Amino acid sequence: MLNKCKIAIGKKPSKKWASQYAKLDGSNLVFYKDKKASIPTKQDVHGKVEQMVCLVNCSVSKDSFDKTSKKNTIVLSNPDGHLLLQADSETSMQEWFIKIHTRIGELGGTPDSPDTPISDSGTLERKGKIKKSLESWISKRSDKKTLENKGIYKENMFGGEIKQICAKEKSKVPTFVTKCVEAIEKRGLEHEGIYRIAGSMSQIQKLRCTVDQGEQYNLDDQMWDVHVLCGTLKLFFRELKDPLFTYALFDKFLKGFLSEKAAERFKQIKSVMDELPRHNYDTIKALFKHFCNVMDLQKENKMAAHQLAIVFGPTLIWPDPQTTSMQLATSLVYQSQIVEFVLLEYKNIFR
Repeated sequence: MLNKCKIAIGKKPSKKWASQYAKLDGSNLVFYKDKKASIPTKQDVHGKVEQMVCLVNCSVSKDSFDKTSKKNTIVLSNPDGHLLLQADSETSMQEWFIKIHTRIGELGGTPDSPDTPISDSGTLERKGKIKKSLESWISKRSDKKTLENKGIYKENMFGGEIKQICAKEKSKVPTFVTKCVEAIEKRGLEHEGIYRIAGSMSQIQKLRCTVDQGEQYNLDDQMWDVHVLCGTLKLFFRELKDPLFTYALFDKFLKGFLSEKAAERFKQIKSVMDELPRHNYDTIKALFKHFCNVMDLQKENKMAAHQLAIVFGPTLIWPDPQTTSMQLATSLVYQSQIVEFVLLEYKNIFR
């Protein structure tokens, strides 16, 4: 069991800690309510997942003193924030540090230095054992190809890039997107608040984990309700390394949208759409066709173009994080408006 506490970038540490059972599963650190919940079943191949943390692009450190006064705590970090992990003893903490540090290294990451000082409370003998254990783990690290062959590492679908995903699958649109849209439409688009109402986060994480591990999945299975499917689809686009509308073209989309005359606005947006990488263009075309189908039933589902754009604006288009804060604040206002414009002009843009 580990106690954990999440810290968002720029925020103060929360006083809310949760005690959960944890285990490493491929490229993920997975949390469960208890050990029993981690047992796979026919319905839940990964058990009842509470939270799943992808270790790709993460680092781990024992230097937690500036974040918490709790003992036996390590810090798992990624670009979004930190996760404090507290073990019940120093020995257990060291073991977790070694496991996580090694797995991050196996995944091609750059974990913090393994020479992080060990607490002075330990004996020299114990420090020596821990150091030898760590050196042994590091020396046994395999290269990426070996890990792929063993099934330990797979290129993640979530957090990837549209171009790479489609190239690997030899598809125009990511297969998961196509299957997810089909499954959602089979369940019916008349559900009120579709895409707006949140699905079960544990189920969303479970589905994500299944897809990321490259396992066979059946989205027609009734265990995935419509809101879980919608939530997972949103998560897929939200976690892309490069947004669907791409960092490179964000300024052009913004400039085109701000054109004063309607005819010029359409001309500019259409022109920028044609500059998109082919797989991004095809994916937007397929996704927005699905949105049009949702809009056709807006009397029942209460999701017109404006509502869909509010939900998907921040998910599909955002500026490069390196943009200055003033530009960022100004540009974020237009995310939903650009998505709404493309949605309303769908037939003219993609004819």
